[in-house]
Amino acid sequence: MKIGLTMPRYKIYSRINNRVDHMMKIGLLDEARLYYHYKKLNSLQTIGYQEIFEFLSGKKNDLNKSIEKIKRNTRRYAKRQLTWYRKDSSIVWFDSKEENKILDFILKKQWAILDSNQ
Repeated sequence: MKIGLTMPRYKIYSRINNRVDHMMKIGLLDEARLYYHYKKLNSLQTIGYQEIFEFLSGKKNDLNKSIEKIKRNTRRYAKRQLTWYRKDSSIVWFDSKEENKILDFILKKQWAILDSNQ
């Protein structure tokens, strides 16, 4: 069973922006400093670390611009993810607010599976 959740783009973007701000608040910069010497590792070639590493290396001298770049790159990544998942016809999409519809769908699927096993 595959369920996709939708929400207006402005809300997705707002959530991404708030999440990046929260990550910075709880120590992304300090964490990136710890791993800076390992920045060439594949596991650190991700959104967030890349932009902070640019800042730490001196290529970018404005932390706020680096944070905005993290937000922009994350929004772009989210858009690519949605494009990818929308091609999967086995996903049943619901608005993220439709909790009752989602639960009903899951319960109906669960009962259908149980009935088919008897």
